[in-house]
Amino acid sequence: MYLSPDLETLPQRCVSYVVAHEFAHVALGHFGQDFRYADTSWVDRHDERPEEVAADNLVCAWGYSSEDNPVHIDAEVRRLEAEAEDLRIAKEVEAEQQRSVDEWNRRHSV
Repeated sequence: MYLSPDLETLPQRCVSYVVAHEFAHVALGHFGQDFRYADTSWVDRHDERPEEVAADNLVCAWGYSSEDNPVHIDAEVRRLEAEAEDLRIAKEVEAEQQRSVDEWNRRHSV
């Protein structure tokens, strides 16, 4: 079982969930060569992997909250960041439009 040093950056409730999740893999027999990941791209597809879903389900059966799963938290953060970026762009476009209107009014005022 591998626990990343990045866990130190997470709230304790998320660390507890991750540790329980990894123990769930062991309890479910998810170990060996078939369960080694060479890269971390699987994180984005976490909920598409049956063994990850099974481990999450077992962790929840043990009483942990899926809201504490950092994979889900990261997905929500990315969604909120994308929304914030869309809003920032919309505000920039609105400001540019207002500058254009102001410039037109300045040039055409009598």
